[in-house]
Amino acid sequence: MGNFSDIPLELCEMVISHLVPEEENRFKPGSKSDLQNANLTCRAFHAWATKYLFRDMVLIIVDIQHVPKLLRFTEEKEDLAKHVQNVQVQIPPGMRWEIGMGDADTVRDSTTERLLSHFGVTGRAGLTEQQQTFCDRYHEALVWPFFKVDWFLLLNHAAAVSKETLKLLPNLEYVEAGICERENLPWPTMTHRFIKKYGADIVNAANPQYEISRIPNVACLSNILMVSVPARVWELRVSGANLSDVREWATINRLLTFSYQLWDFPSRKTKLDKIERFTLDIRGAPGVQRSSRAGVAVSPTDIGSPSMLNYWKQIVWNFPMLKHLRLNGHWSQGADTHAADPTRVHRLPKACLLDLFVPQQAVWPQSIYLHDFIVHQDTLERLLPNYPGGLERLILSSITLKCAADKTWADFVERMADLDCNLQIEVVGPLHIWASANWKVGKPVLVSEEEAKYRPKVLPGESSNKASGSGPGEEESDDDLMREMAADMHAQSDSDMIDSDLE
Repeated sequence: MGNFSDIPLELCEMVISHLVPEEENRFKPGSKSDLQNANLTCRAFHAWATKYLFRDMVLIIVDIQHVPKLLRFTEEKEDLAKHVQNVQVQIPPGMRWEIGMGDADTVRDSTTERLLSHFGVTGRAGLTEQQQTFCDRYHEALVWPFFKVDWFLLLNHAAAVSKETLKLLPNLEYVEAGICERENLPWPTMTHRFIKKYGADIVNAANPQYEISRIPNVACLSNILMVSVPARVWELRVSGANLSDVREWATINRLLTFSYQLWDFPSRKTKLDKIERFTLDIRGAPGVQRSSRAGVAVSPTDIGSPSMLNYWKQIVWNFPMLKHLRLNGHWSQGADTHAADPTRVHRLPKACLLDLFVPQQAVWPQSIYLHDFIVHQDTLERLLPNYPGGLERLILSSITLKCAADKTWADFVERMADLDCNLQIEVVGPLHIWASANWKVGKPVLVSEEEAKYRPKVLPGESSNKASGSGPGEEESDDDLMREMAADMHAQSDSDMIDSDLE
């Protein structure tokens, strides 16, 4: 073999395939550096490197003045756009500027005070003119764009841009929603120029750090993608926001409500009929979060757990070609899950979110993967196939199985055998058994908005907050929950939806 040009094509493909970034890193900045180097090494690698260099791309939407690089690429490089198969759509995170304001009169003053330790001074009077200029520029580049943005305008722009860009990719198969962190914002944004000058670590100069809010933003983007992806896409990965901040007038909540209403169920039911693989990452506070103590009513102005799960329930279980469903729980106690007004929040920390998501009857996919959830035993039993061609494989990863007292995993398996269930159940990681005499406690009942009008504000057996010993916003005891929740946990229906008249 005289030079690189003499390498057999089969060997070239093998070499390049080993340089492709792993699936979890494929959309990260710098993940294609090895491929880029190989592409420059010799002509023999060029054809294969090109295929993998453009297979996984990122669509970053930061503001209405910025034209995303991928959109320009699809319009100007049609011969290369054919290689794009997987796309992650990203928008910037938000910022909870009101947290940690201290005595500062303005957010700009708060930024300056957070940067005092960076210069080793104790008060703003100790800053030099040059240092004060740095503080101002830091605020304009790394703070102001993430809380002063018109999110309604940006989300409308994201809907239009993502729809226009994705339809120009003829071989697109996979789309997911993501967040573009501050240090990764593209040129020519002020944030990009500032970080390029001072380095990526400069985002950590503020002390204490501003609280970054990612969960609501990626959830809004996920809702937008459901109306933006072209019909040829067969795999999606999106996020739902399980928030404890249920104020109707909060900006984040109004954004989520707005994005929920983008989906017009009757008209879009068949527009994603090729989806075979679907992943839903539920992020936020653990347990069921709601704003009404009277049942768990779905309301257009309520962005608690019921509204979020009802939205995804109506979409997911209407995919006619769905074969593989994956639900991941990503729980946190970060600022973007906290309630600014905890008196309006009523949590069901022991409730199973999946009770609000799994319908009574559905055409089940071939496999369902559940990760990091509390799951009631009879919720799993609802998934059991009762006809040929139903669910074949159930994977339980880091699951807590809630069942009756003195029950074990062996009892559950025996129950499956009694039901003559031809289902392969796999356990990944630890599986905890939560056996309790009150195991049916905390099973939320999902009712429609119309039905909720006729439900009593105080359920029978629960006279008042004072009588139950639980104030608003507090975690309720098993007895409180038993009195509060309806006896039948299965009061769910596939018709529990809100048909939006907004497009």
